[in-house]
Amino acid sequence: MPADLAATLLQANPADLPALLGLDRASRTRRRNAALGRAAELLSGDGCGAWITAGRLAAAIERFERALWPALLGGARLELSEIEQALYEAFLTGATPVTCQRRLFELLRAD
Repeated sequence: MPADLAATLLQANPADLPALLGLDRASRTRRRNAALGRAAELLSGDGCGAWITAGRLAAAIERFERALWPALLGGARLELSEIEQALYEAFLTGATPVTCQRRLFELLRAD
């Protein structure tokens, strides 16, 4: 990545990143879904089914959105777990967050 682009992205408001990266709505949705899929894989390490994983993912998203996302938007530099990093990437896409267990279940089964 060119140094000037990296500097611009690091200094940008996280909400502006999708536009800076030139992502259209479909691209943002695909990237969000891929990031949510990575988080789901990490949450299903014990071999639980898609419904249980979707519930765990919904709870993780709720915690992330309530506790970490506001701090990250405010510029805080936090050490994130792998799951939190995947959720951060999902939120950075600018695509509407999926928070409902049923919708997450459908997303996970579609993969």
